[in-house]
Amino acid sequence: MLVAFVIGAMVAHAQEQRPVAEDHFTVRHPNAMTRIIKVGIPRGVGIPPRFRACPLSFWATNDGWESRVSPECHPNLVPAVEEAAALWELTLDPAPRRNRELFEIWYLFPEKRKGQVRLMVRQAWDNELRVVPEWLEVLNFGVEARVFPQYPEAAVGTDTVVSRCDVRLRITPSGTPVDVQASRCDEVFHDMAERTLRGWQFRTPTIDDLPTDSAVTVGVHFVRDPEQPPGYGEVLLPAQPDLGNRTLSRLEAPLQVERTPPKLPTWPALYTMDHRSYAEVGIYAMEWPEPRTSEVGRSCDMLFQVNSKRQIWAWAETRCDPDVKEDSEEAGNRWNLKHGVIERGERFARFRGTFFFPANGNHVVLRIPEGDLQTPARKLPPYVETYRVAEAIRRVPPKLPRAFATEVLDSRVVCEYEVQVDKSGRPTELVSRGCPASYAPYAEKAVSKWRWLPAQANGQPIASSALVRVRFDQPDFGDVAQGG
Repeated sequence: MLVAFVIGAMVAHAQEQRPVAEDHFTVRHPNAMTRIIKVGIPRGVGIPPRFRACPLSFWATNDGWESRVSPECHPNLVPAVEEAAALWELTLDPAPRRNRELFEIWYLFPEKRKGQVRLMVRQAWDNELRVVPEWLEVLNFGVEARVFPQYPEAAVGTDTVVSRCDVRLRITPSGTPVDVQASRCDEVFHDMAERTLRGWQFRTPTIDDLPTDSAVTVGVHFVRDPEQPPGYGEVLLPAQPDLGNRTLSRLEAPLQVERTPPKLPTWPALYTMDHRSYAEVGIYAMEWPEPRTSEVGRSCDMLFQVNSKRQIWAWAETRCDPDVKEDSEEAGNRWNLKHGVIERGERFARFRGTFFFPANGNHVVLRIPEGDLQTPARKLPPYVETYRVAEAIRRVPPKLPRAFATEVLDSRVVCEYEVQVDKSGRPTELVSRGCPASYAPYAEKAVSKWRWLPAQANGQPIASSALVRVRFDQPDFGDVAQGG
């Protein structure tokens, strides 16, 4: 009790309320404006750099507004952030008609206790930011590689109402998007919007000489088009913020550097891939990353693409071990590919594969989806294996106790986990990629009871990972829906 009292007193006296000049910190939404009048700033709480970011979001409610501390925030920072959150003052004009997120700020805490806390404002595609005070910054990002969304086949012929999605995502220091979650659009568009953004590659800023996480909310708009049936998708990025006399560079890198195509092949393809709605691709020559010895095997999911000029792009996707990412991309960009006939509705020639690095340092293996392979498996070159992902055959919905209480007011809560599945199809490890703390025990209890048909390589069961979502629907804060 004495320790709790001392810590509470220390935090309570460690905050600062800082006023903001009129219209110097505003967030303009469609048909509305949020004006920030006073900002709460916590004093420095020393913490290792990897834990220094603590997001705090502000939401419109029926009674005005409220703040929410992100479950990603380190427990040592939560008390200080909650105290600082209580010091914010803002106005909404006009009053909102429904609950929605207004904006999010990130507190970046120093490594040493006496250091200064930095405030960064997260950007969103449908917000216009005006951030004039120099002690307020904008959380920056850049784009290095893009994947363009396809109009979902599941949406064809359906009466969709809202086809423009918000997609929230966090960006790791290596530029990989994680915790990707779509909302505010018809559910039939969620999967395509999220898969699209998981294929992007970003660039994050360096803060205090350290690479840092970043975050952004982008829009994905799906459009029906009779000229290009069934339609197409487009990604909407945030507008350039108004920083007064300051400027903000987007950290942009050239998206498509003009590349010299490889030699035109005059020999048969080693094998041919046809991935979903993409055009057929022939693989004529391959380069391999260098093997490496490690305690465990490592892998890197790759997306390979060739255009009409036969220029090659190969980049790592979300599930890629950072230690092998650079080698995997370097090797993949030296391949020789050629697209086949591009049929109606196919806009890209690309396919997916996974480089697997055995722990014992043996030759790297490429695993390709067996359903995409057009060549007989027996004719594959050495070190290329067919692969089948694990398939969930038993899904257990989550259950909340009757007396369950939570600070989360959303009518739908989604928890996302990276699940390690063993050769028998049982989950062995769960890694959260986003879940409110009060819901996590019930989500994890449900997922621990799931069962899979295990993944296969060359027809043999192997351990693998699977992305699982558990959904809680609670319109009356008492009803529980299902996992999926």
